Amino acid sequence: MRNSLLTYPKPDKEIAGCINDIGIPFTTADLAKPNPQQIQMVFEWFAELLMNVTRETVEPGMHAAADEICGDYPDIVPNETRNLMGFFISIRRLLSEVCHKPRLQKYWRRTCG
Repeated sequence: MRNSLLTYPKPDKEIAGCINDIGIPFTTADLAKPNPQQIQMVFEWFAELLMNVTRETVEPGMHAAADEICGDYPDIVPNETRNLMGFFISIRRLLSEVCHKPRLQKYWRRTCG
């Protein structure tokens, strides 16, 4: 007998319920037409949980990089945009790790490719 926790894909209602359980308001309709703010919150939750990374933790490094690149024109890239870009680099790293796990690769190919 297969463990239902390892069965993929999960029903939409169960996915929406899990996202609600982590404190992000989400419905099955949101799965069909997600908005960027909700998806960003989900990624932020995973990044903090799995990597201990938040936008605030990447701020010092992104600030130093902006000082070096922008020099006398720091307003070229606003602080919030700069920090979000650094945060998404961390998210990319997380997704890269997840996609290189053999069991997840097999699932990905079966469902998406």
